[in-house]
Amino acid sequence: MSTAVIDTVRYTDDGQLLDIHRAAAPDAPTVLLWHGRGPAERDVLGALAATVARLGATVIVPDWHPDAPDGGRPQLAASLRFTWDHVPDPSRVVLVGWSLGGRAAMATALQPHPPEGWRPAAVVGIAARYNQPEPLL
Repeated sequence: MSTAVIDTVRYTDDGQLLDIHRAAAPDAPTVLLWHGRGPAERDVLGALAATVARLGATVIVPDWHPDAPDGGRPQLAASLRFTWDHVPDPSRVVLVGWSLGGRAAMATALQPHPPEGWRPAAVVGIAARYNQPEPLL
């Protein structure tokens, strides 16, 4: 399968950007992919996102600022809302994170009261630490 479209869009009022690597099929499952520590690092995951899109899933990669005083929580929450609002089926969203993004993904998925009652279809943490599983949203 090939990637149909790569878009960069604003997903927050303060201008945070995300990349959408669209799979060829319009009803493809979606991967929300969070980068690790460091601000504005969505480009670090570009090759991974493009590969996953070629294999048949639409991949959304937002920038967020874990170094901000609020830990980037509002941006993670905004990326979830953007994803829910722009995918054909929110129940088919897989939440994936790299490093600190993996910890954030796992903490989000395991909350007793998840955001708006939503849980991902699956959660994947890549190269993440889990010794401090605090809710990030």
